[in-house]
This record gives sequence, C-alpha cells and structure tokens, in this order.
Amino acid sequence: MFKTPTSENASVAVIDLGSNSIKLLVAAPGNGGQPLAVVDSKTLETRISEGISKAVPRLSEAAFEAGLESVVELHRRALNREPKHIALVATSMVRDAQNGPEFIAAIKQKTGLDCSILSGTEEAEGIAHGIACDPACMDWRSFDLMDIGGGSFEFISFQNLQPQSMVSLQLGAVRMLELCTDNASAPLSPESIEYVHQHSLQTLSTSGFSFTQGAQLIATGGAFSVARAILAGEAGNTVEASAATLTRGDLLDLAHRLAKMPLAERVQLPFLPPKRADILPVALFTINAAMEYAGVERCVHSFYNLRFGIAAKLLKSLNSASPASSVEKI
Repeated sequence: MFKTPTSENASVAVIDLGSNSIKLLVAAPGNGGQPLAVVDSKTLETRISEGISKAVPRLSEAAFEAGLESVVELHRRALNREPKHIALVATSMVRDAQNGPEFIAAIKQKTGLDCSILSGTEEAEGIAHGIACDPACMDWRSFDLMDIGGGSFEFISFQNLQPQSMVSLQLGAVRMLELCTDNASAPLSPESIEYVHQHSLQTLSTSGFSFTQGAQLIATGGAFSVARAILAGEAGNTVEASAATLTRGDLLDLAHRLAKMPLAERVQLPFLPPKRADILPVALFTINAAMEYAGVERCVHSFYNLRFGIAAKLLKSLNSASPASSVEKI
C-alpha cells in the first residue's frame, strides 16, 4: 500500500482525510512496549461531506477548496517534523464522491502526495489497529469497538486481540443529519429524532454484525471526544482528566438538551466546536441506537483510531522491511 525506506527510530506522518475533519498524526516508535509515541497531532474541522446523502454525492466547490487547503497546511506542518514517510488516506466522502478522483489529483499536484482511498473494510481494519495502540486498552483481550465519523459508522468485534468481524455502515453524522432534516439551523424535531433512531436500528439489524454479549464496548470518533469534553466541562473537569467511561444515559440526556436548541444557541456552548454543533445531536442519537442495539449501557472512550493504526503499521514496516518492500494493505 505504501512504499517506505528502512530506518531505525524513524517517525512517520499520517494525514487522515475524513468526511468531517482532516487530521494529522506524526508518530515515532514507542518505549516500554508501547507501539508508538505521538510527536505531533493536529485536527482541522474541515467538513467536505456536505451532500453525502445524495444518490450521486459530489464535493462542492467550497468543500473541494477547503479540503485542499487543509491538506496542504497539514502536509507543510508534517514536513517540519521531517518524517521518513507521509501517508495520506481518505475515507467515506472521497470514496463516494463522483469527483473524488479530481480531488485526489489536485492534492497530488499541490503536495506530491499519493492518496489511498480506503474501502469501508480497510477503514475498519485501520481503526482496529489503532485501538491496539491505546495503553488503556492493551490489557483487554476481547471487546467490541464502534467508531463514528461524518460519512460512516464502523463496528468491530475483537477476540484475543484479533478482529473477528467488522462492518462499515452509512450512519455517519453528516449523512444522518441530511437524511433526517431539511433545516439544520432549527431544533431537532421529535420526528427527526425518531427517524434517526429507527433508521439506525434497521441498518444495524440488516448489517449482519453481532455484538459480543458481555464484552466491553470501546468508542472512538469526534462525536465521542466532543461529548466527553462537554460532560467533563460541565463537571468542572478537563477532558484529559475525566473518566473515559461514558454512559448511554448521559449521552442521551446531552443529545436531548442539544436537540432542543436552535443552531445559533448551540454554537455558543463551551467545549462544543461551532463546526460540529449541527451534527452532534444527530450523532449522539445514532450512538444511542447503536448502544441500545448492542444491549450495553456504557462504553469506554479512546482517542486512538484510524491514523494511529496506519502509523503503527508504517512504523513496523520501517523497522522490519527492506527498502523496496511495502506496508501490507490495511
């Protein structure tokens, strides 16, 4: 998938071109048994996924330019860290967009970077490798994982630290917002909330994915990070110092409180990034349906996801592969 040179203790950079944000991770080999150490990290709240629910989605002109500008900015930042390799990956929106190839070509022209457009399964597998990098989760042998983005929602089941089954569903927050309402500036109606709930349950029930009874449920993705930050802030705490366990009741209560507010009020809330204020209630209602379907009342949030998994595999390749070899396809 990626060509990399061999070098001991080299750093790598991963730019994750997501549907709702574009993220950079620069990582080096970890110490004391840790797979990696974070050298630098940056997230730009650049949403390129407007219109993702259409039969033939396209990147709008504004999204095209904003996304290109964000990748160029993160690429420049990555170069300042002098990594041995920079990987660029794209997920749901670029995967589905009719003009996705044009977007990738424009990025190539501006940065020289080749982009790997991950399939839903490859994205889920990358997330699986990422969670294995979380020191808080390394002692767990079997668990389920859910990761929500702007365009898709991934679910993975682990047994003995090995992914056994995984699925990528079109239940991302931006996609669900577009499906449930025509007016994202207004409070979310009871009808819209019920649509999200039923559509999520129906999609899960026909997906073929089965949650492991009694297993710990790990949660990753921007919606969980923001919800944890809001709940921590309301308790007078920082997100870093807050408990990683999130209850379904707390998430659902937050969803209902946000849904009652018009967007103009939501964007004023502390700890809620303005560019996520429209989608967070829908994301939380989707998450609630997933937890209901799974039969669990709590989950453990992790900041480790796709870009960590790709970085870990690249670092492993740098230390073990010959100069001409490539990283296995995620």
